[in-house]
Amino acid sequence: MLRSAATNNKAEKRMSLRSGERKFLTGMTLLLLLATGAPPATAQEWPSRPVTLIVPYAAGGLMDTVGRYLGERLAKAFGQSFVVDNRLGAGGTIGTQHVARSAPDGHTLLVASVAQVTVAPLIQDVKYDSVRDFMPISMFSSGIIVVAVNADSRAKNVGELIAEAKTAPGKLAYSSAGFGTIAHLGAAMFASAAGIDMVHVPYKGAAPAAQALAAGEVQLFVGNQSELHAFIEAGKIRVLAVATPNRVASMPDVPTVAETLPDFQVAGWQGLLAPAQTPKDTVARLEKEVIAAARDTAASARFRNMSINTVGSTSEEFAAAIKRDHALYQQAIRAAGLEKK
Repeated sequence: MLRSAATNNKAEKRMSLRSGERKFLTGMTLLLLLATGAPPATAQEWPSRPVTLIVPYAAGGLMDTVGRYLGERLAKAFGQSFVVDNRLGAGGTIGTQHVARSAPDGHTLLVASVAQVTVAPLIQDVKYDSVRDFMPISMFSSGIIVVAVNADSRAKNVGELIAEAKTAPGKLAYSSAGFGTIAHLGAAMFASAAGIDMVHVPYKGAAPAAQALAAGEVQLFVGNQSELHAFIEAGKIRVLAVATPNRVASMPDVPTVAETLPDFQVAGWQGLLAPAQTPKDTVARLEKEVIAAARDTAASARFRNMSINTVGSTSEEFAAAIKRDHALYQQAIRAAGLEKK
């Protein structure tokens, strides 16, 4: 019995030593991994589960179209589902805020526009900081901003539209996808430049805003032509002018607003953002694929037919554009009297 107990004690000591050795080796392995910057063998590679693309506007509009196209392309590139979630409200700021507060692991991304990233923080209280809370991935596209009316409108050009508005102050109504969107800001800037008084009628997305103009519920829309494309083709909406600095090659006979109101212009873009602190390698991989998606010949032609120019910028170029637009729209918002109090 005594010999057996002694044997057991020796065995227990050997096991204890082996256990200590294992712990020591494990600790040394982790230290080596940290020293070399290599990830632990158990770390999961991105994407480890379906990725959510938050589109902060209603289905059917320009942002939704861009989001669904990117979702398809990125799913093929990464072999994982990219699911579009239309989280609308408050001019796109609800969905934007959701992404700002999401985990920075690359599994929740924002299909963004200049409206909620650059404009909204300047004219309303939002619970996110456009620079601090997001990591730019790539600007996918830019749209052609137009001044459009219902097909039955008596106004045949910008001058006639302004004259009509001046004869009935506060009677002309314009639609938008919500407070702080490009359609809201564009029309407010137009009213300010023309010296007219108009009524803003916000809708829950670009698609219903376009439908309202086609149905004659409102008289004017100043926003992305792509959002009106189907109704223009059907002859229910007429474009009076483009808000670009120069005439557009696809519509050479359509004048610029600046030909009537000197220096007037409105521009918009669509791109992909991630929450701040998202790993740089994840952002780099996404950037590469968004650029490829934007520069795909067939895709470029498809979007061009919808009056959208694909861009495909680098992350750094996108960040610089956001900074530039902030200064541009801050000045425009001040001129239009839309600064937040």
